[in-house]
Formats: sequence, C-alpha cells, structure tokens
Amino acid sequence: MEISDIYIKAAELFMRYGIKSVSMDELSNALGISKRTLYEYVDNKKNLLNQMIDEKQQEDIEVFATIRLNSQDAIDEMAQIVAYLTTTLSDLRPAFIHDLRKYYPATWTVIKDFHNDFLRKRIEKNIERGISEGYYRPDLDPHLVSWMYVAASWAITDNVMVSFKDFSLKSIIRQHVLYHLYGLLSDKGYQHIKDFKLSE
Repeated sequence: MEISDIYIKAAELFMRYGIKSVSMDELSNALGISKRTLYEYVDNKKNLLNQMIDEKQQEDIEVFATIRLNSQDAIDEMAQIVAYLTTTLSDLRPAFIHDLRKYYPATWTVIKDFHNDFLRKRIEKNIERGISEGYYRPDLDPHLVSWMYVAASWAITDNVMVSFKDFSLKSIIRQHVLYHLYGLLSDKGYQHIKDFKLSE
C-alpha cells in the first residue's frame, strides 16, 4: 500500500459522497486494509484531507507546467487545461464543497488561496501569451481579465451548490472556458480556434 493509493481513493469517495458521510472505516474497507493500517499512514480524517489537497495542488502545478511547455499556442494551452479539469473534477459533487466550507474552513481557505494565486497567474500568463501570438485582442488587460475569470469561477461554484443537478460539471467547465476564450479572441484567433472544435 502506497500513501498515494490512499489519497486517490479518499479523493474519489470524498468528492462523490462528501467528506462527512465517508468514515475512516468505510475508507479502509474500500482500500482493502484494516483501520489500524490506515492510521499508520494518516492521523485522522482532517490530516488526510489536508494531505490529499496538498498532493492535488502539487499535481496541478506539474500538469499546468507540462501543458504550458507542450502546447503549441495559447488556445491549445486552454484546450488542454479544460480537458484536464473536466477529467479530474468529473466526480465532484456539491456535498464535497459544502463539507469543506462548513466543517473544514481552513482547508477551504487553502483551496481558495491556491485558486486565486496559482490558477489566476496561469490565466494571466495565457492571456499575455495569446496577445503576443496575435490570437487574443491587444487591448486586453491580462491582470484584470484573469481576476474576472477567477471571480466568475467562484460565482459558478456558488451556483453549482444550488443547481448542480441541472447541468453536468463537464458542461459547466466547458461553457465557462469557451465564454472566457471567445471574449479574448482576435480575428486571427477566431479563425484558429475552429481547428480545435471546442464548441462541439
């Protein structure tokens, strides 16, 4: 048993059923190990959650760096980002966000700070890149627009809590990124984005 196996299974269960409703007994059963063995790796559920979040954030940093390095241009970079987000967040349910906010506010703050800092800066860099490549409009303010993107993301998170059942998370993320992207495009970018078939 590797600690990464525990993180993966915990993330799967927490995101699908909520944190509070998944006991350490249920997690150990899902892993096929005893509760005693589980506690050799983690002290408690809060500790496990914090370790799991830290692991996920480190993964995001590495993945976004790889995407940035391997993408052919700013639009390709955003296309790869949305593919990654829809895959990693596909099992997220409102109960997970609710439990984080209500029972683990310090952890929720860590997540928000990471989003507001790391993700916002990646969006800002993407906008700067798109402008330099001619795919995004030159009159944009990358810093301001990146904050608008983050603000819209949090507004979507709040809405998901209320009416998640009406839309799939994959659809929400795709529409959010497309809404963002099409507002950035120059004429050259508008022609180029058709190559990615993102709206299909």
